[in-house]
Amino acid sequence: MRIASSLRLLLLVTVFVPGYAFAQSWIEGEMGYRVTVIPDGSPAARSGLHVADILAEPAVLPDRLLQASAAGVDIPIYRFDRSTGGYTRQILKVVFKDGEDKRLGTTGDLGFFVTGTKPRSLGERAELKPGDFIPKINDTFVHSVGDLTLVDAAYGKDEQVFIQFTRWYPDSSEFKTLISRRRFVR
Repeated sequence: MRIASSLRLLLLVTVFVPGYAFAQSWIEGEMGYRVTVIPDGSPAARSGLHVADILAEPAVLPDRLLQASAAGVDIPIYRFDRSTGGYTRQILKVVFKDGEDKRLGTTGDLGFFVTGTKPRSLGERAELKPGDFIPKINDTFVHSVGDLTLVDAAYGKDEQVFIQFTRWYPDSSEFKTLISRRRFVR
């Protein structure tokens, strides 16, 4: 099942699609890979990938790159716009040179890309906003949508939860890594 890029995910549905957060009622978004370093001359650099872009659908990306034809391969990304501080979903074409390893050559972080929060939800109470990127909850790196259940578990036990996230701050023109420390009480 493929979800159109313009579709906003409302997380009250119980259907499962890998990479998308359908099981959670507190956050909207999908798994992603946030690019932090792009080596000069790499396939990523030649294709126009930027630092702070988020590679969408990271679980299937390696196979997609390996199957790239000579004409290249289209990969979905979220492109960061410094002027607005927001992201837009786009398609980026990656073309590999003859004999080149079919990998992007980037460095970054796997995590959950927030596209929205439901009003009065745990996500809103944790002060998360669209564009935030969550690489870690408590001591667990977010490698799948299932890792988001750590927030639900903490809520169910009235325990404190630490949500690490990266956010763009236009006043200082930089990304900052923050931690939301919340004890969600019913």
